[in-house]
Amino acid sequence: MSKESAKKFIEEVNNGSHLKKELESIKNKEDAQKTIKKKGFSFSKKEFQEAYKESIGRDLSDEELKQVAAGRVPNSPVAILDVES
Repeated sequence: MSKESAKKFIEEVNNGSHLKKELESIKNKEDAQKTIKKKGFSFSKKEFQEAYKESIGRDLSDEELKQVAAGRVPNSPVAILDVES
C-alpha cells in the first residue's frame, strides 16, 4: 500500500477517466474495493486521506474532511468506501 498509489487513483478519478464512470456505477464497498485493486491501486484509507489533502494543496474544509473520512472523493459521486486501513 502506498500514498503514491492513492495520488495516482485521485488523479485518474479527477481526470474523468473510465475508472470514475465504472466506480460511479458500483453500489457496494466490496465491489468498489475489488475494482480499485483490479486496476492496480493499493492504499489505505489514511494514505488516501493524506494524498487527497496534498493533491488540493490546502487544508480540507469541514465538508471535504467528512467526505474523505467516509471514503469518498470529495465533490464527486465516486466512493472508495472502506478501503482497508
